[in-house]
Amino acid sequence: MAGALAPAQHAQHQDLALALKANPGNTGLLAALCALQLHSGQPAKALQNAQTLAQREPANPGWQHLLGVAQLRAGQPPAARSAFEAAIRLDDQ
Repeated sequence: MAGALAPAQHAQHQDLALALKANPGNTGLLAALCALQLHSGQPAKALQNAQTLAQREPANPGWQHLLGVAQLRAGQPPAARSAFEAAIRLDDQ
């Protein structure tokens, strides 16, 4: 079932959510949560977190790439293309 977390993923999600609550500015934790959400079929949640990452650090090509992946999975190909292009542009600097 799409969007349903397996027990191990649910535990990882809870662990990451607790860690983020204690360290809300930790972009690494937020990126890990975003990746888990993408892997577990939660593109809307992943997109929200990827947007937060890209807003916090707009010059980070990794966050732009993650945003593009999340946008693509959320059914937003034109936005994904823009994010991927931004990631390439930033990576070339």
